[in-house]
Amino acid sequence: MEYLAPVFTISFVTLLAIMSPGPNFFLVVSSSLSKSRRNGVITSVGIGLGSFTYAVAGFLGIAAVLSSSETAFLILRIFGGAYLSYLGISMIFKNKSSDLTKTKKISKEHWLKSFVTGLTTNLSNPKAMMFYISLFSMNAEPMPLFYRFLTCFLIFVISASWYSFVAVSFSHEKIKSFYNRRNRFISGFFGTAIVAFGLKIIFNGK
Repeated sequence: MEYLAPVFTISFVTLLAIMSPGPNFFLVVSSSLSKSRRNGVITSVGIGLGSFTYAVAGFLGIAAVLSSSETAFLILRIFGGAYLSYLGISMIFKNKSSDLTKTKKISKEHWLKSFVTGLTTNLSNPKAMMFYISLFSMNAEPMPLFYRFLTCFLIFVISASWYSFVAVSFSHEKIKSFYNRRNRFISGFFGTAIVAFGLKIIFNGK
């Protein structure tokens, strides 16, 4: 029971951190608006798995090893930032359609793609890795394996649940109706924001 306090502390700090808008937020909102609520939720599960992966890497010390290597961290920054930039540019320039029938068809065909995009987007952000390194350093005493797994599982649940909440909130019919009238502008805004995050990671590493 003594380990429950750090477990819930880490979980709470994680919740506060992921509530700050970033590439994951813009990706989920874009997926929910341009495709469907289900696509947004599936994207959220992919993001949650990315958080779980970094959490496990943090507990195992893998993330710390990567961050301590300037070469490895530089490679992660470049590839991660480049992927986010590519994702944002594709949002800006891809062909938009207000045809709802076409949108539903696309949604059914791209659930797996939504999941992979959510997972890859989260893993491409080295800020997430650094966050878990600093987060786990809050607990000086090493936790037993069960509590480590419990913490990682709660991080997955918190991350997937929060972004699923975002997906459901932004997939409301009135919001989608507004999006269908302004899809080029909104998608361009989201894409530009993600490109900005990607370039910031490449050039600033923050």
